[in-house]
Amino acid sequence: MCIVNNVSAVKSLTLSATCADDYEVLELLAESVQNTLLNHVTVVNKNQKVIIWVSPFLHVNVNIDEVRPTSPGHLENLTEVIIKPPTKVKTDITEHNNMSVFDMFQSRVPLTNSEYVFNKFSKEIEPQVFRLHPLDDLKKVFGEIPNSDQYFNVFIRQKDLSGLLRKTASGKVDKLFLLKVIVPPYVSVQGFIAENLQVETVRVQLIVIQDFFKTEIDFESCDFSVMFCHQSLFKNFKLKVGSKVILYSQLRDTSSVDSIIILTKSVYLNDVEEMLKYYLAKNCKQGPVLLNADFPFQLDDKNMVCALKFEPSSKSYCILDSDNIRKIKYTVVEKEVEIIRNESEEQFITFNELDVCTEVGNYRQIFENVCNILQKSLNRNSYELEGIVISGKSGSGKTTLLNLIKNKLSDSPFRLHFEIVNCGTLKGKTLDSLSRMLYCNIVRAIYFQPSVILLDDLNAICGKVEREIQTQESVVVNRSSEIVRDLLNIYLTHNQIQVIATCENITQINEYILPARGKRVLWHPFKIEDLNQSDRLSLLRFLFSNKTNLDVVDLEKYTSQMDGFVVQDLVDFTNKAIFESIKEGCSQVSSIHCDNVFSNFSPVSLQNINTHSFGDKDFSDVGGLEDVKTILIESLLWPLQYPHLFASAPLRLQTGVLLYGPPGTGKTLVAGAAAKHCNLRLIAIKGPELLSKYIGASEQAVRQIFEKAQSAKPCILFFDEFDSFAPRRGHDSTGVTDRVVNQLLTQLDGVESLSGVCVLAATSRPDLLDPALLRPGRLDKQIFCPFPDSAARLAILKALSKSVKFANNVNLSEIANLAENYSGADLQGVLCTAHLAAVEEAMGHDKELKEDPEITQEHLKDAIVNSRPSLSRDERAKYERIYKKFEGSPNKLDLLGAVQKATLA
Repeated sequence: MCIVNNVSAVKSLTLSATCADDYEVLELLAESVQNTLLNHVTVVNKNQKVIIWVSPFLHVNVNIDEVRPTSPGHLENLTEVIIKPPTKVKTDITEHNNMSVFDMFQSRVPLTNSEYVFNKFSKEIEPQVFRLHPLDDLKKVFGEIPNSDQYFNVFIRQKDLSGLLRKTASGKVDKLFLLKVIVPPYVSVQGFIAENLQVETVRVQLIVIQDFFKTEIDFESCDFSVMFCHQSLFKNFKLKVGSKVILYSQLRDTSSVDSIIILTKSVYLNDVEEMLKYYLAKNCKQGPVLLNADFPFQLDDKNMVCALKFEPSSKSYCILDSDNIRKIKYTVVEKEVEIIRNESEEQFITFNELDVCTEVGNYRQIFENVCNILQKSLNRNSYELEGIVISGKSGSGKTTLLNLIKNKLSDSPFRLHFEIVNCGTLKGKTLDSLSRMLYCNIVRAIYFQPSVILLDDLNAICGKVEREIQTQESVVVNRSSEIVRDLLNIYLTHNQIQVIATCENITQINEYILPARGKRVLWHPFKIEDLNQSDRLSLLRFLFSNKTNLDVVDLEKYTSQMDGFVVQDLVDFTNKAIFESIKEGCSQVSSIHCDNVFSNFSPVSLQNINTHSFGDKDFSDVGGLEDVKTILIESLLWPLQYPHLFASAPLRLQTGVLLYGPPGTGKTLVAGAAAKHCNLRLIAIKGPELLSKYIGASEQAVRQIFEKAQSAKPCILFFDEFDSFAPRRGHDSTGVTDRVVNQLLTQLDGVESLSGVCVLAATSRPDLLDPALLRPGRLDKQIFCPFPDSAARLAILKALSKSVKFANNVNLSEIANLAENYSGADLQGVLCTAHLAAVEEAMGHDKELKEDPEITQEHLKDAIVNSRPSLSRDERAKYERIYKKFEGSPNKLDLLGAVQKATLA
């Protein structure tokens, strides 16, 4: 180490990234990287390693390749920074070190010529690739099949022979073949795939199905030749349905076997020889029996497992018939022999979910359409990617629907292979890890094809980002989406593979996956509809009947209050009710258990939404405003009570209501009471929640509010002090409120669906609102909340004083007559003042409250005398003029002579 004096200024320097991911960041954020480098690094030297932090969460590793004119040098503001790609950066995601494995499976020719797929194993004469299916598939079609009990007999169709059979020297057809089993590629937890495939060999006897049955079996979803084999092959080689095998002609060994050595556990030593002789005698009646050395197989239903060896020891197999089985000597040797259970065996549903789950909503329609699309698209000579996307709310049953599709199409006779990718677990992975893990899923899908790749919660890694906003997160999301698109387009084309994706909303998918124009990865969109009451009732009955005994419970009472509930909510409700019964030691679920659960139950759609409590006040607790309450009941309650009647209405229903009136007349109070009376959720919005100085943030806040309302429906979306954030456009110098009004118009104009959401707005100055908000189809129902008259004031006093202790001499009618021009809020203030005076009087000089104070008539009169209306006579007159002009203007456009400036809205 030495000290360098007089370091010269650097005119230009060249740097390169150390890996492909860092180079992508350098390309996209070059200016930010340059500014960070010049601001935080002072002296640089050639071949120096530098870590540049672009943000608190993102950094790049670079190497200083050249420093000009001399090295080391001092960086200045005018130093030129040149970025060059590293010499060995692989920007093409198709370049993997393990491509040799993939080349064995990928087919660029029609799959009917499938021998090209496994050309690495096709060096002998006339090999043929088959797709393994279990022998039980044949039994489902034909019933009992001859020779099916022999473990080493395989069955193929007549049309799949293609010249495989050859004749022996005696002129008979030789059915002995060597079967090479290609074990599925191993993939580690980190997503690394094995370089080479494992190949196991076994001798088999080939049997043509048409030798016994004249019916031809056709598998429409599979262009591969199909081979049916005994379950022992699947278990011993840990195979799954759809594994690939290659059939080779085998020269018959004519030498005979002198003896058979039987290897088995100690518990079977006494019985295994007799069981083997019985097995051979039984099957030799139907033809020669083939046996393989060192191949464990099960002799009976009691898990008696054995393996065989032959003498001479050079024999790896033997063929026995009824003549030579008597000449063979048998020797039993103790040895631990087991058939390893295949952990990847398909586990199908044990109860009939299909009949129940697909009868609710539009599940059956989606289920049938998806199955038809998969069968047709996988049965073409030239394969194109026709992906399917299923959208629905969180908990609506998208994953359950995928499982139903998987259970049907992975069973006989379709036998499609499914690769399930939980995209939520891939969120946050590096681009390299994401590419590698998806690549491994695709390799397995190509090996087992025909296959279907299930991308659950695709929006977790391929979410939509705004073009105008370029952040580190948006760059990563776009790149992830591009990787997914390229992997699917490159590897799945010309192979028997299709894709099904799920998401909450199709609009949340990145434009690389679903572009507005051009070729798409996902062609066929389906949306899971909301459950109606009959759907919820049938599903709830099924869930209870499948899990427990149900007492006499009126489930319809609960389902009528479950608007907006999804399938997951019903499952959670059932489980919690059962847990309540178990906790109390009951054998049946009763109404008490259901009531306890339902009172504290929060559906999935409301878990991230702050709904406001409307208190304990119902319409009966709101004095006066009778006309207002009647109109709100017609607008809010009737559509819920008579949904079929309103659904058949030919016109779009009015869902927007504007409450206007002087301050203190109960507009906010009546909104909360309406929500409680109609049993609706209330989402209350204040102006500051929506307004932001950043461009686009206010509009996004408005969109999110309406999205939350859709998730919480049926609900009331209440905008209090509506004039504070929806004034006339053109009067705001910043343009924030103009953009908010534009977005509100977009949400309210009928293009956006508002089914189940009632928009309720309150204001004391309707003349300040933008006139476009009051046009038909938006807030077209305006309700006036006036000052209460004497009868209304009496009703208000009675409603407010329900929990107040009055003396016998109290006359509320007299107080109502004295409180002329008082609003509802003023009357509440009068009662509070009178109650405070009664408390002070009851406490006396001791300052102790010995009994509940009583409010007397004098207390109320003193409160009236010592108070005054919140609005003066001039203010009341001003509001009266405003409302008179507002109500008298046909188009609500010329209020107070206001002039609207020209804007871009």
